[in-house]
Amino acid sequence: MKIAHLIFGLGLGGIETMLVNIANEQIKYASVTIIIINDCINKEL
Repeated sequence: MKIAHLIFGLGLGGIETMLVNIANEQIKYASVTIIIINDCINKEL
């Protein structure tokens, strides 16, 4: 299975942290891609 998550930015926030946690669990069972629309990225995530 292939899963793609589309998000506007990956800063520090509730949605971003939850998305990283979800993707880390999904990667155990599927191919996961996170697509970020702009260059707002927090390297810690």
